[in-house]
Amino acid sequence: MQALSGDRLNLESALEKALRVGCLNAAADMVTQAAQLEQAAAKLYTTWKRLNQLSERVYVDSAASTPNLRSLLDALAPLTSQVIEVQIGDAASSLSRQVRWQLVEEG
Repeated sequence: MQALSGDRLNLESALEKALRVGCLNAAADMVTQAAQLEQAAAKLYTTWKRLNQLSERVYVDSAASTPNLRSLLDALAPLTSQVIEVQIGDAASSLSRQVRWQLVEEG
């Protein structure tokens, strides 16, 4: 896991300390969740790149006389921009959330 690869971290010592203070389960779960988040971020990035490539190809290959394809591209636009926007849950619900991720490529 990238987040734990730094020189300043001794994971074994940290987990031993967590055991002593009674939070080993939470610390171990935290490490597991961090690993899952890193994997999800990598998958999000590669999926986003692929979706952009496909959208570009459909845009270039489709003529102006294909309004249904253009509507499809417009509908997917929130997922292909630098800022991805996703509605989680029913929009009418008080538990609903709008989530935004900004993807910034470096290098």
